[in-house]
Amino acid sequence: MYSADINISPATNAFNSVLHALTGAPLLQKIAGVLEYETEENFAEQGRPNWAPLAPATKAARLKRNNGSSVLMILQDHGVMAASTSSEFGSNFALIGAGGASKDYATIQQIGGDAGKNHQAHIPGRPYLPFTGTIDAPTLQPSAEKNILELISDAARNSFR
Repeated sequence: MYSADINISPATNAFNSVLHALTGAPLLQKIAGVLEYETEENFAEQGRPNWAPLAPATKAARLKRNNGSSVLMILQDHGVMAASTSSEFGSNFALIGAGGASKDYATIQQIGGDAGKNHQAHIPGRPYLPFTGTIDAPTLQPSAEKNILELISDAARNSFR
């Protein structure tokens, strides 16, 4: 029987290079940046797809509260919620969140639900964070998924250089 020793260390080294490029904080930091960018785009475009319009009562209340002057942009009366969005990353995660002191308000705007006195007002979901669905089963928005997959592809490709 014939046998041969084959040196697979170049393949092993290439695999380890790709593995290193696709794990750890540097890539996850870039992914967290994509999540922030996508969130900012959602606010700028007032949803992608477009959010449900403001209720007439909401428009009237804003105009009254602001002495007849308001931008009337959805989710952007004072900019508190947009300013509360932030990302985090670590060696094995990247995330985006919002809320701070207004986390209940931020959550109801993201996924929708009943709010207000005696929960009489139904708030339609206006996903400003780059995912749809529930908090427990989110689905990335198409542009966020595309941009994250591009980052991963680039990292893998660049690992061979």
